[in-house]
Amino acid sequence: MLRDPGSIIVAFLVSAAVGGAIAGFLFSLAYLVNDLAPGVSHWTGLYMVVVLIVLGIAAGFIGYLVGLTVLVAPLWAVLHRLGRRGRALAVLVGGGVSVLVAFLAHGGDDTARNLVYAVAVLAVAGGAAGWVLHRMAYRPLR
Repeated sequence: MLRDPGSIIVAFLVSAAVGGAIAGFLFSLAYLVNDLAPGVSHWTGLYMVVVLIVLGIAAGFIGYLVGLTVLVAPLWAVLHRLGRRGRALAVLVGGGVSVLVAFLAHGGDDTARNLVYAVAVLAVAGGAAGWVLHRMAYRPLR
């Protein structure tokens, strides 16, 4: 059984924060590993790491919040009405929608390796977001 609407809004926000944090952190690390110039000093590099990770997490939160609102909320409403309310399905839908977005956003300039990495990161982040959303929205009140 669903909780009250206020709890569902909080569940969406926390789910977007979890998915965005995972995706933003992992994409930022991948960028730093692949594209950081070898001539950058240690402290400048450390500053860049912190700033890039914070910006990546913020961008990931916004992206996941928009995705949850535009794509997942209508799908979730349909699945809820059909009685499909399992945690495994929530994880699959979260990961599946994230992978679908990765394929749709893929421009064609990237190499296949970059696309595979993006799909893997977004599948993990989306699955975690789906798990958190289900856990917070359907967990019985104590």
